[in-house]
Amino acid sequence: MDIKKSGIAGTVIVAVLLSVIYAGGFFIRMEYRLFSEREYGRELPFTLESPLLFKYADMLASGYNVPDMDFTVQHPEGLDVKKDLSTEGGFIPAAIYRCFGSAAPFSRFIRIFFPAFYCLGIFGIFTAAKNLFGGDESGLAAAAVNSFSLMSVVRSSGVEFSGENFALPFICLHLGLVCAYIRNPSLLYAGLSAVALAAAQVFWDMSQIYLSIWLIIAVTYLFAGKDIGKYKPIVLFSVVAVFYAGIVSPYLRAHGFLCSLPMLGFYLLGFFMLLTGQIKFLAKKQVLVIIWFGLCVFSGLVSLYGSDYGSIYSNFISLFFEKIKYANQIPSDPSRLSWDVRVLWTPALDSVGFRGVLEYFGVTGFVFLLGFCRLIYHVFKNRFMDLLFLIPFVLISFAMFVLFRRMYVFLIIPVSVICGSLTAGLTGRYARTLVLSCLLLLAATEASRVYACRSRWARDIDYAAYEDIMMWADNATPEGSVILANFTVCPGLNYYGGRKVIFHPKFENPALRKKIFDYGEALFSENESGFSVFCDRYSVDYYVFTRGTYSTRGPYSMRYIWNVPEERPRCAARKFESYDTVPFRFVPVYDNGVYKAFYYVNGKKMEAVEKYTDEGIRFLNSGDKNSAENSFKKALDIYPLYKPASFHLGRLYMQKGKIDEALELIKNSKEILFK
Repeated sequence: MDIKKSGIAGTVIVAVLLSVIYAGGFFIRMEYRLFSEREYGRELPFTLESPLLFKYADMLASGYNVPDMDFTVQHPEGLDVKKDLSTEGGFIPAAIYRCFGSAAPFSRFIRIFFPAFYCLGIFGIFTAAKNLFGGDESGLAAAAVNSFSLMSVVRSSGVEFSGENFALPFICLHLGLVCAYIRNPSLLYAGLSAVALAAAQVFWDMSQIYLSIWLIIAVTYLFAGKDIGKYKPIVLFSVVAVFYAGIVSPYLRAHGFLCSLPMLGFYLLGFFMLLTGQIKFLAKKQVLVIIWFGLCVFSGLVSLYGSDYGSIYSNFISLFFEKIKYANQIPSDPSRLSWDVRVLWTPALDSVGFRGVLEYFGVTGFVFLLGFCRLIYHVFKNRFMDLLFLIPFVLISFAMFVLFRRMYVFLIIPVSVICGSLTAGLTGRYARTLVLSCLLLLAATEASRVYACRSRWARDIDYAAYEDIMMWADNATPEGSVILANFTVCPGLNYYGGRKVIFHPKFENPALRKKIFDYGEALFSENESGFSVFCDRYSVDYYVFTRGTYSTRGPYSMRYIWNVPEERPRCAARKFESYDTVPFRFVPVYDNGVYKAFYYVNGKKMEAVEKYTDEGIRFLNSGDKNSAENSFKKALDIYPLYKPASFHLGRLYMQKGKIDEALELIKNSKEILFK
């Protein structure tokens, strides 16, 4: 059937096919997550920063407001929630949950919500391809690729709670509305696209990359001598909408978004678009480009060195330049990178080689190459000139993907749209139907590849050990306890364990970065006493150590991040890793094979231990054995491994004739005996 000319019947067919594509995308994302849950045996706990984001969304779903300050996180100064975390996305599922109600807990609802909400983006992809290439077939093919591609599925299954799951559907919607405007210039499309772009910025700070891509596309058009005057409504509406978002969002406001590099570029672009034609010399595009580019460079320097934006994102900007400097390969010598760069150069932001490109693209890559070649051919033939922007869009996105693996979430958007070009320009219903059928079949093949490789792309996390240490914190530590742990574990200890934590894994805060740096320096210090000083500074009650912190070598390891290539047998990390030694003032209380928990005898408690021990020695020397025994036991109740108290209690038991108990205590304190 010819969809283009079938009237209502054709519309119904398109709606049915699009609904099937949506349902298929939702199913494969659900199955992607459920596979891991079946392996684990129950619902997966959230990891990394997800427990914190879910914590505040759960508050909203329960009818509570998100607090301005959360003093259980980033202890003792507390977390400025709305400024340090982008929590706005949580309002959407919380509002739906409260309006419609649900018998299931919110944690189960949110894992269904994420795939369902993310898949709404395929309607934006459909709209983009349909308007660019002039046919429903193109839209359906693009939607199918986006729905089933690994790059689209892997981050949207509900395994984690992430701002990108809220932002990316709006980014797809923005692209669809921009393409609709290209085909049919309308202020309605321009206004709605601006709202979608602003929403994406609010929900996820990395949407600034998408904003930057459009800025580069505008520069490309200007340098190519293209007339972008007809896009003036989109640019001006976008500047106003995104500026408003930067004002009303506490997170964007606190992160200097209004003075960010992409925003300054857009201000200047909108300003010159207003003035072009009004001032005579600006009518010349060459003058416009030179002045605009110069002002962008100047404002960029101001943004980096004269505003909060520069200090907040300086580590990511440094990482970008270091990747270029070292040809996208992490140096084997950590001293060649700053700590700010080493701590960010993680697998998620690592480079992607040829093999990685093949793994992520799969069948999608084959379809994309065909579509890209066809697009280039038509551009050279001066056809489809309105979609010229897709070429810099996909090239920039691919370059970002090669530099930073996680950027595949942006790359899949233009890739999907370009795949839809294969049906464009075909005459005859049989030709279009045949090509569309082949594309849908290839999309189904990609879906089967993703489905078959679920275990390969599952997160490399020991969920059992992770959840076990959270339950230990909840059940075995007093309420109000302060727990120190690696920044990747702290959010879980806070939400699932219900305890105060020192860190969280959002590195935009310079003060938090400094605190994490000091933690690592103390942990790997040549003298273990430095780690006790750090724990005393933050009133730590328990420390959760992750096995492998000291023993693991190579890039991405803790030793690489803190530049510790040599062996340091006396450092606290080495002793925590060992089975035969424990740092002074730490008492092992739990070990599940992945995480080791220690009770910490802080400064005030240590003063009490020494007081009771000295008191017991005086009683013992004066002959008051019962009082001495009570004093020594009080000291050991606080610090069971305190050797002076163990030794003198052993002496006392020897005098009382309790030989076995005495020998055990003296054996544990043999260093004092030898002295």
